[in-house]
Amino acid sequence: MKKLLAIAMCLALMVTSFVTASADVDATITIATVEGPIAAGEEVALSVNITEWANAYATIEFTLEYDEALLELDAVEASEDDFGGAMAAYNDGKFALVCNPTSDRQAKKLLGGEVCVIYFYAATDINESTVVEFAEISVKGYAQGKTDNWTETQYIDLEEVNGGVHVDIDEHECTPAGDIQHDETDHWYNCASVGCGNLVNKAPHEGGEATCTAKANCSVCGAEYGAIDATNHAGETEVRDAVTADCGNDGYTGDTYCEDCGVKIANGTAIHATGAQTGGTATCIQMAECAVCGMQYGEADANNHSDYETEVRGATDSYTGDTYCLACDKMIAQGQAIDPTTGSAIVSNATAKSGDEFTVTVSMGANTKLAAYGATLVFDESKLELVTMTPGTFCAAVNPATKKATGFGFADVTSGTFFTATFKAINDFYGETQVTVEFDANATSNAAQNKITMITTPGVITIECAHKGGEATCKDKAVCEICGESYGDLNAENHKGETEVRDAVPASCYENGYTGDTYCKDCDAKIADGRVIPATEQHIPEADLDYDETDHWYNCETIGCGNQISKAPHEGGEATCNAKAECTVCGAEYGEFAADNHKGETEVRDAKTNDCRNDGYTGDTYCKDCGVMIEEGEVIPATGAHTGGEATCNAKAECDVCGQEYGDVDADNHVGETEVRDAKEANCMEEGYTGDTYCLDCDGLLEEGEVIPVNAQNHKGPANDEYGYDAENHWFTCECGAEVDKEAHKGGEATCQDKAKCDVCGQKYGEIDPEGHFGGEATCIEKALCDGCGAEYGELNLNNHKNTEKRGNDTYCKDCDKLVEKGEIEKEEETTKPTTPPTGDASNVAVAGALCLAAVAAAFVLNKKRG
Repeated sequence: MKKLLAIAMCLALMVTSFVTASADVDATITIATVEGPIAAGEEVALSVNITEWANAYATIEFTLEYDEALLELDAVEASEDDFGGAMAAYNDGKFALVCNPTSDRQAKKLLGGEVCVIYFYAATDINESTVVEFAEISVKGYAQGKTDNWTETQYIDLEEVNGGVHVDIDEHECTPAGDIQHDETDHWYNCASVGCGNLVNKAPHEGGEATCTAKANCSVCGAEYGAIDATNHAGETEVRDAVTADCGNDGYTGDTYCEDCGVKIANGTAIHATGAQTGGTATCIQMAECAVCGMQYGEADANNHSDYETEVRGATDSYTGDTYCLACDKMIAQGQAIDPTTGSAIVSNATAKSGDEFTVTVSMGANTKLAAYGATLVFDESKLELVTMTPGTFCAAVNPATKKATGFGFADVTSGTFFTATFKAINDFYGETQVTVEFDANATSNAAQNKITMITTPGVITIECAHKGGEATCKDKAVCEICGESYGDLNAENHKGETEVRDAVPASCYENGYTGDTYCKDCDAKIADGRVIPATEQHIPEADLDYDETDHWYNCETIGCGNQISKAPHEGGEATCNAKAECTVCGAEYGEFAADNHKGETEVRDAKTNDCRNDGYTGDTYCKDCGVMIEEGEVIPATGAHTGGEATCNAKAECDVCGQEYGDVDADNHVGETEVRDAKEANCMEEGYTGDTYCLDCDGLLEEGEVIPVNAQNHKGPANDEYGYDAENHWFTCECGAEVDKEAHKGGEATCQDKAKCDVCGQKYGEIDPEGHFGGEATCIEKALCDGCGAEYGELNLNNHKNTEKRGNDTYCKDCDKLVEKGEIEKEEETTKPTTPPTGDASNVAVAGALCLAAVAAAFVLNKKRG
């Protein structure tokens, strides 16, 4: 059943008698109002009525115009009144109804009634007047009594329509709703009427106090407003740099700072030295020691034995003994007599809910010859309330008002129930507490009137929280407003969390849509069904524009529809040397390049810096997009002045361009190497010196050194070149008297006659080695004889043969008969018979004689030269 609001569109068609010719048709539309605003999603129904219609059959056609941002057309339905027929819809919001009254058309001279109802949904909250208008209205039909032809189509003069149907918002009395709202200067309540938008009780912020770190908080809405007050330090402060005065030093109260903003807000004052020792603790045998200067002062405290051990003396079975201080031998505590009998009371434990009643039992035991007693029940009255006390075996009387229990004459009973107590847990308390019994020492005795010591074990009472409050949802249990714990069951019907809409389908120009079902995101349950959205019968543009080289448009978002909406030529933008114009509507490029429009980045080429002898050039400017030169540069005259380089302490600056020296030396610029002079290492007797730093270029002193304190660990050197030593170690003695580089003897080798000799200091150390033989020579038949003690030692040397002989060409050891060296076989020498000159050959003899004389002469000359 659709909701029909009090909006009526009364279409009064004042029609004269129709004939075959055309006739004037008058119409008026009355305006109704709606009380209060219309909320988003609420249905609006407009009733279209016709009065004094003279035709029996007719067709009414009309087109609607309305604000689509406020109203969403849902449906147009034919009326169930006397007018029959069906409502038909055409493109672009045109509707038509064929009227077919059920009564005899001859009997009805004047027809009238509801024609149709137009249903809208409010697309948003509506709190201002809006209008539904007829863009066009036409009627046609049979004239009264004429059935053979249609009248001509008649158009209603729209100027005669009183402005359409208004959705007017009547004034109403605004009622504040919800939480108070605010901005930086004011606060207010929103109007309870949906969509009204009025601000109720709007007023400026007031009250509160601005501080050095925070603005004032409005006393009405709590919002921060205004400015920070840098002089108002309302928060906590802290004292910094305080110094306590003592017996010999002044102190300082410290400066006061604001902890919030860190600003110092008050200076401290000096505190004069006290002149008196302070601190420390005097004991029974010692004065206090000043915590500042360490001197003892004042008197010993004869009663302070806390730092010393104690001893118990004189203890017996019936006396605890006296306690003595072992430092001063003074008795510091007197002992006590030990009672021959004791008694006990035990309070039972209990568990209950907050607000419930519960009972605890007090039992007695080990009560030898108990004759009389008095006891008080003790508990935390902020947590427990005593309801009743009931006497037990050991109890003569109880008084809940005073919480007292008394008794006498129980000398022969040793154990049993003392009394029971009923408590009620105080509402909203939970946790543990104790219940105990305190006995009156003066009233508790045995038959011999001796006092009895009673020991009580308290009961532990555990109170569990009786949960209440909170709200269970489909996801979470209720949270107790007392203890904050979760309790109870989930509430599957309570969906307090976020929701989401699923399976929503938008309506298209020819297909129904669906608003979607609403689901709880916490439990995934469906909590509301959606509704069908009738086909819009209107083309809805897609989100993105489509375009070609010349135009842009929106395609109808319905797949397969193909309509182009709001088609128009490209416009705007600016063409450049490398890009076409970009349409300001759709962003597409269109048109031609603009070769003279250089909007992009530029670069300077062929720029040259001038110097002392050469002209420079600012460079030509080129467009980086298209490479065209758009501006020529200018010549920059030579400067005539040297530049660059760096003057030092021994050289002028050298021009970076021409290489000439110019200007003055810079006596303070030492860029070369430096040297440290007169450095001296500190030792155990003398101070050292880091040395002075000099510039090697100009020999100027750059930095003086510093004195190095005496280094007790760096010894100056030995007093003489001799080592000091003892049986185990050796060392050098420094000039300062210290033993330096002390270490154990090392090296050397002990023999059978002597100790080892230290490789460092040359002193003998350790023990003689009886096996440390030395010297001698082992042979193939004899061991070596020690040069020290003459004893044989070691092994034979089978390769050492002292006594050999030749046997043929081979050499043998005569001692061990071993072949020592094998000889070589000698070859016979070939001899050549000399040629004897023939006897009687005088010429050969002469020649031989001449050669001999020549040889003698040559030998003489050679010896002469060597001599």
